[in-house]
Amino acid sequence: VIVVAGLWNLFTYWPMMILALPGLRLREAIVVNQASTAVANTVPGGGAFALGITYEMLRSWGFSSPAIASEVLATGVWNVLVKFGLPVIALAALALTGEIEGDFVRLTVIGLGVLGAVVVGGALALRAEESTRRVGRRLDEAIDRWLARVWRRPPGIEGWLVRMRTQMLDLVHTTGYRITAAAVVSHLSLFIVLLVTLRNVGVSENEVSWAKVLAAFAFVRLLAVVPLTPGGVGVVELGYVGVLSTGTQRGIESQITAAVLVFRAVSFLLPIGLGGIAWLVFRATPSWHRPTDTRGGIHGGVPAHSH
Repeated sequence: VIVVAGLWNLFTYWPMMILALPGLRLREAIVVNQASTAVANTVPGGGAFALGITYEMLRSWGFSSPAIASEVLATGVWNVLVKFGLPVIALAALALTGEIEGDFVRLTVIGLGVLGAVVVGGALALRAEESTRRVGRRLDEAIDRWLARVWRRPPGIEGWLVRMRTQMLDLVHTTGYRITAAAVVSHLSLFIVLLVTLRNVGVSENEVSWAKVLAAFAFVRLLAVVPLTPGGVGVVELGYVGVLSTGTQRGIESQITAAVLVFRAVSFLLPIGLGGIAWLVFRATPSWHRPTDTRGGIHGGVPAHSH
């Protein structure tokens, strides 16, 4: 049951990628997501290497650099928004069960503040093209002053930012609600894996309620925004055990610890093995390769659709 829940959780992320990168096929989403996740979970600073793997694969399948950048930015932004919004959902759940704690209320206020700032800032950035151009010009000037001699090529960040803004606006207008729904489903699916694991290991609802599990999940997801270790290994486990064990009766700490370790085996170790298989599939399928910039890009400044 736990493994099935874990596999379902993996599945829920692929639709989000497909929505954020029109033209991406399901089999491609599976391969690139699993391979990049495996790298992120195993290598120090794995997030940066995972981006490199993602770029390498998508470019070989014909996607343009602006389309790839838009997909990475969109999925990253939506994931962060959901992480900061989860404490609000958890607070409502705790209110329903009468388990509201002062510490979690403060965490929710912080999450709401950051969420509001990100939403407002993002809306202003997308609304004003001149602001985007101004930022791009300043970055171009800085690069021209300090790095142009080394790179020996003219900077073009202003144009790139404007194209990215156009691509993101198009994405928000066409699939924004669906990407939001997909992101929420993906995160809540991971919560379901944690809840199912606790129940199967033997931690009952009376011992640790589903609302408290959701609160712990929301707290640790916020904690994992800062990548202190590959995949948050060590930090995430301590966070879950600490929050879930707080206020519980003596004697179930070992069950909670066991459940957290099983949960991490399914959500952290399982993707590593599947990522190795995904990389082998990528290397063994040259027929998937396409000429560069032939899929999902911006050509002449106009978004190219491939729905």
